Amino acid sequence: MKSLKLVNPATGKQIKKLKIFTEKKICAKVRLAGKVQESWAGLPYRKRAYFLKKFNSLVKKEKKDITELISLEMGKPLNEAMAEVERATENTEWFIKNTGKELAPKKLGKNVMLLKEPAGVVGAITPWNLPFMIPLWIIPPALLTGNTIVFKPSELTPLTGIKISKLFDKAGLPKGCLNLLIGAENEGKRLVESDINIVAFVGSRKAGKNIMKNSAEKLHRLVLEMGGKDPLIVCSDADLKKAAKDAVKGALSNCGQLCASVERIYVEKKVYNSFVREVLSEAKKWNALGPLSNKNQLKIVEFHLKDAEKKGARILFGGKKIKGKGYYFEPTVIANVNHSMKIMNQETFGPVIAVMKVNGIKQAIKFSNSLSYGLCASVYSKNKSKTRKMASQLQAGTICINCTPKSRAEFPWGGRKQSGLGRMLSTQGINEYLETKVIND
Repeated sequence: MKSLKLVNPATGKQIKKLKIFTEKKICAKVRLAGKVQESWAGLPYRKRAYFLKKFNSLVKKEKKDITELISLEMGKPLNEAMAEVERATENTEWFIKNTGKELAPKKLGKNVMLLKEPAGVVGAITPWNLPFMIPLWIIPPALLTGNTIVFKPSELTPLTGIKISKLFDKAGLPKGCLNLLIGAENEGKRLVESDINIVAFVGSRKAGKNIMKNSAEKLHRLVLEMGGKDPLIVCSDADLKKAAKDAVKGALSNCGQLCASVERIYVEKKVYNSFVREVLSEAKKWNALGPLSNKNQLKIVEFHLKDAEKKGARILFGGKKIKGKGYYFEPTVIANVNHSMKIMNQETFGPVIAVMKVNGIKQAIKFSNSLSYGLCASVYSKNKSKTRKMASQLQAGTICINCTPKSRAEFPWGGRKQSGLGRMLSTQGINEYLETKVIND
């Protein structure tokens, strides 16, 4: 039987092997989810919420153990892993408090009612970069709305997915409501092609496109968040110190491995040199960066930097793998970049701050909108009317003015263009797992 070989990114050493599920086992998980879905949906909302509350209580009690597991498996420092767990519990609490309101029947007219019903079985496929928090973008609203789930965590971080499943078992969640699937790309494909109703996915654009293809035969509903190449624009009248501090944090947090990482920065030429100096000063303070999560990600970062240098870019700081057995990479600042370079038009997903000079705001917006990504964007200027006008011109799901992106449970999260379909989080995200029915009598 095939297995997953799990590696600690900090050491490069194998930590465990896990058996990959067979096709027969995957089919059995999907059938079980379908079998119990109606009875689960038939429970009063307060009873479904009870299990989520119990789960969240257990997460808080076992926060330290979960934090250490995330750090071991994914590589992030303990403080970042702890923050991930805490944000996940906050999000779950918000879903418990607000999902019930979305289920209430609504009167559309004298004799017309609108009802909302669970869609059925959700296939949840989640990534390695936030292995605890992102599954809890999907599982709570899907369960609370009366759906059942087949959950495939990333093949790079399945231990965190197993922990989530065990905590739900410990909370007493009825058997079959949450079904864990261990596997890689082929097993994800089998899940997507099975008798489910919705696929909720966070991951790469390539994987998201494959999910669309594999869902076509059965016309599954899709909620896809497929990453970004998020721009940050610095106007000549911006607070350069704040912009630089935010840009560095936005680029280096989680070792740059976030869908909403700052991946490209456009700076008006009048303040370009001053801004780069501020960025260098901030970047040199980051001496506690965790490793990249896997060997392939390290190769991508090295390839993008090599391509940029070959085409004329200058590495001002960092730029090399840190010697040792793990996948550590130096915080890196790179200047003189342009759009012929992969580092400015492909998702790098690493600790690289790429700064490009532009002639003005119009050119910055043109470059920002030039890619097929559209998840988030940031604008820095002291002129509110200017920033609001720029925000209206930028093609992204979330625009931040004088700050960088951060997900919050109450705000819709998702992208435009090839960054995804549908939304996660917020009441809009809750409704992705519901079907509407109009009754006219």
